[in-house]
Amino acid sequence: MVDYCIHICKNSRLPETDPNYCDKVFIEEDRENAQDYPSSQIYCPECVKKGFKNKHRKKLTEEQRKEIGKRLRQARKQKNGL
Repeated sequence: MVDYCIHICKNSRLPETDPNYCDKVFIEEDRENAQDYPSSQIYCPECVKKGFKNKHRKKLTEEQRKEIGKRLRQARKQKNGL
């Protein structure tokens, strides 16, 4: 199952006076397990057309996601002494 999330263009981090500033919102696959809402980790399709490049995003399998979640839970338990 593919998860989707709302993104805001990465160029929204620029000052509003910058000519490359962009605050477009779009829906895209959640390949990075976004923790922010909306996520601002990638450029919108229009900025990509202008030449901005998104880093190659590795698509995780469901098994890999579960394993990462398991490791994070174990690390949190150890950190909290539970």
